[in-house]
Amino acid sequence: DPEVLLDALLGLRENPLDVNAASAADLSQIPALSGGIAAEIVLYRTASGPFASLPQVQLVPGVTPDVYAAARPYLTIGPTLA
Repeated sequence: DPEVLLDALLGLRENPLDVNAASAADLSQIPALSGGIAAEIVLYRTASGPFASLPQVQLVPGVTPDVYAAARPYLTIGPTLA
């Protein structure tokens, strides 16, 4: 249902996922991130430590500039402030 998808995307935009805390399953909810890329993000974070900035996500295999640009609105680092 397109309305359900739109609501989910609006919810993610209003409450972006913390790239340093989200699981692969959570990250794969972002349309730009396949399950494989989401798993790579978690593997990279586990091996290299937390991301210091969002652009560092582009160091993850599979995260091209286009993928990053599409996923960026749904990602954050650290908790979002109310």
